Amino acid sequence: MYKCFCLLAAALKLQPWEEVAVRPFLEELKRRMEAKALRLQLLLPGITLETSRDAISRASVMVNWRRVEEDLGYIETQQDPEEQAWDLIDMLPVFYEPNMLDMPLAVLPRVSVRTFARRLREALRLDAPYAYELTAQLYGARDWLALAGPKRFLPIAEPIYRYGSGEVAGRPYAWLEPCAAVRQADEEFEAMAQLRQEVFQADLAQNESVDQPGLLCAGSVGATLHLVDREYDIAEWKARSTLEAIDKSYPKDCRLAPAPGSRTHLLYVRLKAVLYVALMYFDKNDEAEAERECLLARGREYRAEYEGLLKKLAPRNSKPNREPRFDWSTDSRSGNRASWLCLNASNTSLSTQLRAGWRCASVTPGSKPRVHLRGAQ
Repeated sequence: MYKCFCLLAAALKLQPWEEVAVRPFLEELKRRMEAKALRLQLLLPGITLETSRDAISRASVMVNWRRVEEDLGYIETQQDPEEQAWDLIDMLPVFYEPNMLDMPLAVLPRVSVRTFARRLREALRLDAPYAYELTAQLYGARDWLALAGPKRFLPIAEPIYRYGSGEVAGRPYAWLEPCAAVRQADEEFEAMAQLRQEVFQADLAQNESVDQPGLLCAGSVGATLHLVDREYDIAEWKARSTLEAIDKSYPKDCRLAPAPGSRTHLLYVRLKAVLYVALMYFDKNDEAEAERECLLARGREYRAEYEGLLKKLAPRNSKPNREPRFDWSTDSRSGNRASWLCLNASNTSLSTQLRAGWRCASVTPGSKPRVHLRGAQ
């Protein structure tokens, strides 16, 4: 967690902890927060300084300004920020002070500032456009477009991946080229995942792909996390729905391997591996065999990656997670993914997810998977 904090701090142009004394560094962070609170008071007519400070605090996932002072006051040694890394990660966006050369922002600062803008909107109950324009001015930009750059719309009726073929070093390969909106969505999802603990990343992936299952990065992360949690039904559904959306652009009879060196192709092969493991677990042997053949053919250039993934995802004596998923009284964020599906059952597009959630709670598992692949080198 602390490594993640240091990575994000560097992306937001904060000086590493190791290079400065802790107390002066914390005073500088507090100064930056108070500067934004003062600027918010100037930009929002009628707001008091106290409310402005509390709004900035809530946009940083703190209850109020007093809690900010208390939490920063508890940090006295180098070990303290290491133990409180996730709390500090939520506060990082407010400390960011970009200059004009940084605009429009790179992907990690952009999603950080967008998260801050969303929280500020919720804290002050502002309309979304106004909250984002206000945030842009807090960060010294003319408007939101100048700060964050354009956000491309995601096509609904048209394919979001384009299939093609070509040669690399004289060998024929297939290509899956995402449209510009998908490429941006994948980049932003990877950046956003760095701001979330792993226990919440599956929910983040679900929210990202609920209306567009073909987003490879969210689909791959979500399916893999469910498989790691031994939620094999949900992992199968997630991998299958994402692959079905992508395979609309990928000819079924194509035997060409995806070209090497592509992040998109790696995510595609990872999803194939996740689906294969899930099918093997439930003894769906015919489907698993078909996926094995496809994985061998299409994953040729990514064999080391997917074989490592298979060893991790299908350990010996693996058992499914069959703990109750519909305990409405619990307040555990990590154990309510299926409950979340039920709560959203009124959305008809989630009916398949709901069925997957119920199966996760009730289906008797088959024998453990035995993952063994053979094929051409």
